[in-house]
Amino acid sequence: MHVISKKTLQAFWRRHRVDEKPLRGWFVRVKQSTWNNFAELRQDFPSADQVYIHASPPLCIPTTLPNTPS
Repeated sequence: MHVISKKTLQAFWRRHRVDEKPLRGWFVRVKQSTWNNFAELRQDFPSADQVYIHASPPLCIPTTLPNTPS
């Protein structure tokens, strides 16, 4: 999976320190992923939504972050 901007995540967790550990864990987990399709992603993130934008590939958006080790 391609994370569009780690810089945006870093800016967020600098403002919201309590969210830093779960976001770092999510980032590592996503960067190491080998999902081939949305169904495989949903096995790890059941609450993820697939969002379609006109003339773009679908985006996968987690609606909750699991507690993941960082």
